[in-house]
Amino acid sequence: MTPLTSVNNILIAIMVPCILLYFWFTGYGINRDTGVMRVIDKIARYTMMAGFGSAFGYTVLTRYSLFIGRCQFLLGITPNPPEAKMAFMVIAAVFLATLFGWDLYKRQTKPTAVEEKI
Repeated sequence: MTPLTSVNNILIAIMVPCILLYFWFTGYGINRDTGVMRVIDKIARYTMMAGFGSAFGYTVLTRYSLFIGRCQFLLGITPNPPEAKMAFMVIAAVFLATLFGWDLYKRQTKPTAVEEKI
């Protein structure tokens, strides 16, 4: 058993009971703002948000993949040309450089009066 599998099992053993307790004590009028239930509520909400977000992202990316595959078929482009691997690296490098550049630019500019109020 690898360490990653152990961490995965521990997270599942914590998150599943938290979600079950979250739904179990939802309608009984129990004060969930104090004590252990406050921690359980946070763990359950974050777990559900991550699960729903990943399910939505998986659905969207699957549909994009199907769309791209259909466009490649209609245009007569081979699905995985050898030069696509290098193009991916170049696009990823440009994307990361743009993100870092934008972050540096935002750190160097002074906030306006509207941004200071927020």
